[in-house]
Amino acid sequence: LSGGGMGTFNELEDQYENRKTFMNTAKNIYLENTGGKLTEEKLQELFDSDIYLSADECLKLGLVDEII
Repeated sequence: LSGGGMGTFNELEDQYENRKTFMNTAKNIYLENTGGKLTEEKLQELFDSDIYLSADECLKLGLVDEII
């Protein structure tokens, strides 16, 4: 998640809190829907990087249900 913008200090704080809430929600969605195949540590590693995941890797991590 990224974003930019200008504003008052309070607006920047609000944006930070909103983004933090959004990221926690996204993490929970991934963790709840990958059948325990994706650990919180691995998910954070994926969020911290910008790497390509193959279909097989996505299947292994529970990010997809099947490869057609």
